[in-house]
Amino acid sequence: MAIAIITGASSGIGKSLARHIKATGNVDGFLLIARRREKLLDLAEELGEGAVILPADLGCPEGIEAVRAW
Repeated sequence: MAIAIITGASSGIGKSLARHIKATGNVDGFLLIARRREKLLDLAEELGEGAVILPADLGCPEGIEAVRAW
């Protein structure tokens, strides 16, 4: 089972990358990481089943620990 882990997924390059990977069909799911929960929820809904969100700021220790704990 292949899972794409995308940081900065709420906008810009991260969001575009998630959409591109979904179009290729080469993954079974996504772990979408970014600070903005609402935007992550919107993208997860767009990508469909297998998309999991993790609201976290990777610029601080708490955000990194959230990813580590996942």
